[in-house]
Amino acid sequence: MLKSNCLWVHLPHFDWRLLMDDDTSQLFPNLLDLIHTGTSGCFRRSATNIITEGILLTGMTPEKSNIVTAKCNRPDGYGITDLCRPGVTAPFFWEYLDAAGIPCVAINMLGSHFSKSEVGLVLSDAFCRVTDSDADNWPLSPGSVSNLARTAKMSQLRWHPSQISEADLTWFFNNDLQQLQTFGSKSLARMVCETSSVHAAATQAIEDQSFVCHFVRYTLLQDLAFSLAKQPLRSLPVYRNAAMLIDGLVGRLVQLMQTKTTVVITASEPAPFAIICADAVGRDALFDKNMGIYDVLPTVARVLGVSAAKWAGTAYCLAQPGSTSDWQPDMQLNLPQSVGNINLDARFPPSRTQQKDIQGLQMARWTTLAQHFALMGDGKAWEMIKQLESEGLIQDQLQPLTDFVSKHVKNPKQA
Repeated sequence: MLKSNCLWVHLPHFDWRLLMDDDTSQLFPNLLDLIHTGTSGCFRRSATNIITEGILLTGMTPEKSNIVTAKCNRPDGYGITDLCRPGVTAPFFWEYLDAAGIPCVAINMLGSHFSKSEVGLVLSDAFCRVTDSDADNWPLSPGSVSNLARTAKMSQLRWHPSQISEADLTWFFNNDLQQLQTFGSKSLARMVCETSSVHAAATQAIEDQSFVCHFVRYTLLQDLAFSLAKQPLRSLPVYRNAAMLIDGLVGRLVQLMQTKTTVVITASEPAPFAIICADAVGRDALFDKNMGIYDVLPTVARVLGVSAAKWAGTAYCLAQPGSTSDWQPDMQLNLPQSVGNINLDARFPPSRTQQKDIQGLQMARWTTLAQHFALMGDGKAWEMIKQLESEGLIQDQLQPLTDFVSKHVKNPKQA
């Protein structure tokens, strides 16, 4: 059993500076309250959303978890998923708990499509995705719900853009209809509906009181960041208002949870941060200066009382639980050598005709890993470039990546 229930909400593209700026922090009372009643901090950037979320939710380094590829064909042939885990070698945290018999619900979590749950519920990142179907003929993607007994009930909670009017969306642009039409009301309606579906399912799952841990991912800000690429997001009304909406949704989930609950808030862009609020955590405490993104999951597991997998990071704890004393590495946490035989995508071996596509994914993977290791100041970035060279990429093709890595990590050949 865990020491407490857990609510883990992931907010890709929620800007930490909004919470640290005195001019904007008061717009987010729920997140600010969690900061003031728990421990929090921002970490150095670690490349893409996918890399960061993979680290946060598996506790493993990207090259060991294989969580690096996005928007690609699944090896099993079932279309496209937001995240592919070819040859997955590390389970997500909720999969680890599920294997231990702890009921968890995972809603819209990256890479959860076709995940199986023995004692809990998974509504994958394909469950809430709005397709071109009309509201009355909106099918569920195969593999988007586990277990299947809950399919009918949960599918009724999805929101469709036809249920939202332009008048409902002008609030995001401070009631400026022209700005909304310039942005695209249909695009915004799709984004809002996907997040609304996530929230409806999350509130229903909490009210069921059938689950110990809840993992929820709101993607509204991430979708806006993609649509508003290269624009100063923090200063845009649509982004700031969307962030205020997310704050309200988080506050509602926290309110619905039982009193003894560990609340974890994480984000991946533009810089990853974490907020941990629990009885065993000091009020308004800061993370240890040596803590990094790899240490978040082991630390959360330590707070929950989980004797966990051999994760890449270090579990931190307070010298005096419940105080604002210094955080320190927990040397007493027992780390077994393996998680168990959890290899979900091994059930879908790739066919021969898909090998070429997988080879392309592998090259994309090495490129992403090179960027990740460079940003972390790790010399492994050059090992990834060597892998790309071995695949036949010529120097001209590698030059932009080589220049990027050189800015962050010294080339061992020049040492």
